[in-house]
Amino acid sequence: MSVSPRWHAFASLIRLPNVFTVLSNVVAAHIVATQADIQPVTLLMTLLASAAFYHGGMVVNDCLDFDEDRQMRPKRPLPAGHFSLRQAWTIAVFMMLLGLILSVQLGGVTGIVALLLAAFIFGYNLSNREGYWGCVWMGCCRLLNWALALSAVGGLAAYWPYALVVAVYVSALTIISRDEVKATRPQLVAWCASVMLVGALGFVFFLHQWGSLNLIAMGLFVLGLMAIGWRLWQLSHNYQTSEIQRTIKFFVLGLIPLDAALVWVSGYPVFAVAVVLLLIPSRVLARYFYVT
Repeated sequence: MSVSPRWHAFASLIRLPNVFTVLSNVVAAHIVATQADIQPVTLLMTLLASAAFYHGGMVVNDCLDFDEDRQMRPKRPLPAGHFSLRQAWTIAVFMMLLGLILSVQLGGVTGIVALLLAAFIFGYNLSNREGYWGCVWMGCCRLLNWALALSAVGGLAAYWPYALVVAVYVSALTIISRDEVKATRPQLVAWCASVMLVGALGFVFFLHQWGSLNLIAMGLFVLGLMAIGWRLWQLSHNYQTSEIQRTIKFFVLGLIPLDAALVWVSGYPVFAVAVVLLLIPSRVLARYFYVT
C-alpha cells in the first residue's frame, strides 16, 4: 500500500483499522433495535459520531502517553515527530466536539449518552490504566458506544444487555493489554478467560429469559468461546510481548464477529453476514497501521 509518510502517521495515530470495530457496534445496535428497519440518515449520523469519538479518544491516548512512548515506543507518530502535541490535541478536541454535535442532533437521550461517552474516554485515559479499573473504564466506553446507537432509535431500554456483553468482552481483552509492553504477568490470561466466560454465560442467561435461546445461538457462542480459548491457550504457552500484541489484535478485530453474532441471535442472519464483511477492510488495514 503506497501511502505518504504523513498520512501513514495520521492513520496510525487514529488507529484507522480499529474504526470498523466501532462501526460494527453501531450497525449491529441499529439493526437489533430497529428490527432491521434501517433508518439511513440516523445510521449515517451515528456512524460518524461514533467514529469521531473513537478516533478522538485514540489521539487523546497518545497525547497523554507521550512521555512514556518516547521511552518505550519511539516510532509512534508523536514521539517520532510526525505531529506536535499541540496539533494532536487540536485533532482530538475537534473530533470529540464533532461527535458531540452529531449526537445532540439525534436527540436528547443520545446527547446525554454522548456526554457520558466523552467523559469515560477521558476518564479511561486519565485513570491508572495499569490497574483493573482501567479495564472497566474501557469496557464502559464500548458499552456507551453501543448505547449511543441504541438510543438514537429508541432501543436503549429494551436492548441494553447487548451493550453489556460487548462491554464485558472489551474489559476482558483490555486485561491482556495491561502487560503488552513488559510481559511479566502471565496470570492475566486466566483473568481474561474468566471474564470472557462470565460475560458469555450472562448473555446466555438473558437470551433464556427473553425466550430467544436456541441451538443457533448456543452454537455461535460455543464457537466463539472455542476461538477465544484457543487464542488464550496459545498465549499462555508463549507469553511474550509479540504474542500479547497478536492476541490483542485478534480480540480487537474479534469485536466485528461478536457484533455479527449478536445480530444473528436476534434473528437477522443476512444482516449478520453484512456486519462480518467489515472484517475485510479492518484486516487489510491492520497489516499496515497500528491496532494496539
